[in-house]
Amino acid sequence: LEFICKVKEHIENLLKDCSRKLYLLRELKQYNIDAGELNQLFISWILSKVMYCLTVYGGASVVESNKINRMFKRAFKSGFTKNMFTLQDLIKEKDMKLLKQIVTDPKHLLYGILPKVRQGSRDVRSSSEAYKSNFYLPKIRTQ
Repeated sequence: LEFICKVKEHIENLLKDCSRKLYLLRELKQYNIDAGELNQLFISWILSKVMYCLTVYGGASVVESNKINRMFKRAFKSGFTKNMFTLQDLIKEKDMKLLKQIVTDPKHLLYGILPKVRQGSRDVRSSSEAYKSNFYLPKIRTQ
């Protein structure tokens, strides 16, 4: 419970800071700043802040995750970013990147906890027809 409260506080502080940055982006947009430059500022000011503690946000409640997703959606609709980000996609992307590092580097600290790769394959069923003929459903009464 204490962890959830601290995550909630952390996300609230993150969203307050991101709202300030979005306000700055809105002001810059009024001065006809190029969309590519706004995107770059969004990535450096806001996305980097979210990515910094991304693993913490994975433990957040659905309500808190949705708050972050709404902030991303608002930024996308305002034209501050070219991509529509979601917290779940960012977490999945980061997890896949870590998994790829672990799998491809035998010297990685987590490499040893992965299951060994099986060599070859085996066929569990010899033939689908034989499987069908050996499978009988029990007869039951229905009334």
